[in-house]
Amino acid sequence: MRRILTLAFASLCLSLTVNVFAQDTKTATSVTQAGGNDSWTGTLVAGVQGSDNVYITSNIGSNKTSAVLSLTGFNFNIPAGSIISGVSVSVERRAGTANKTADQQVQLIVNGTATGTDKASAAFWPTTDAAVTYGAPNDKWGIATISAADVNAANFGVAIQAQSGPSGGAAFIDAVSVTVFYSEAASLPVRFMGLDVKRSGSQVTLNWKVAREENLSGYSVERSADGSHFASIYFTKANDWNEYTYSDARPLSGTSFYRIKSVDKDSKYSYSAVVSVKDGGSDVVLKAFPLPAQNQVTLQHASADAARKIQLTTADGRLVKAITPAAGTQQTVIDLTGLKAGLYMIRFDGAGAAQVLKLIKQ
Repeated sequence: MRRILTLAFASLCLSLTVNVFAQDTKTATSVTQAGGNDSWTGTLVAGVQGSDNVYITSNIGSNKTSAVLSLTGFNFNIPAGSIISGVSVSVERRAGTANKTADQQVQLIVNGTATGTDKASAAFWPTTDAAVTYGAPNDKWGIATISAADVNAANFGVAIQAQSGPSGGAAFIDAVSVTVFYSEAASLPVRFMGLDVKRSGSQVTLNWKVAREENLSGYSVERSADGSHFASIYFTKANDWNEYTYSDARPLSGTSFYRIKSVDKDSKYSYSAVVSVKDGGSDVVLKAFPLPAQNQVTLQHASADAARKIQLTTADGRLVKAITPAAGTQQTVIDLTGLKAGLYMIRFDGAGAAQVLKLIKQ
């Protein structure tokens, strides 16, 4: 790694309100059980707190159900005002006998009540330990709004219940964790000032510039073949530099997508713009986040100049907002306050070309 002294970047160097994307994973400190036909045995809290082969067990009778486990007390501390985009639940479990045990209930507990979509699966549990994930970064389990206060509350959690078939079967749970995905609104200088990606011969060179490195652990270079599924190919520690470079000596054939992930010392992270590269040319991928949106959305776009315009329209083409992005920027925050929930279209155009994205406001 060497320090870059002079580079031309499309820059975003303003102080403004941005969404800092983060996630937090916790285990329960309180586990109770009720209802069902057959209780869970074992030390309930210790049995679900780690992948350590310390199990809680329910010997479920023929065509019966286990008691419902209510796991709460996750002690989340999501910053007030953050927008929760999704929740995932990981359950490591197994059955005593093949084709005997399956889910009966997997639901979030909000304000002390199991609610939203029941994500129980009909698939049989395996006979060896395996973790299954319910939910996703953009999945709120059919709940219209989950607030930071909701997930920080002691009575937030997950309800889990198992069932058996005609001949009964034992259910074993080893570990349960909940991950909350959120965007934190914070008035800070934008960390990423630009990402430049160029292909030359058999390698791709990435240069990125940053505005600040407070509490930063380092940067991960991520690559994708489809612009959606990224994998890390390189990591460098933060060195209190303003500019960094990395050369991918074995790039993918055809079009490749790159982004930089900055990782804080407290495990929070944020991303640069996504840049696609092919045959020596590159461009920033048009993208809006978070989706679905609530009070605001950040549009990632090509470097803005005098010809670039952003238009927000209703699904039937009625213009509701026109924005001129700041010169040189690669991100523009669009205020959605006061707009009705529904489908909108974002159009980014200029220099004889236009790109359009769908936007759903909740």
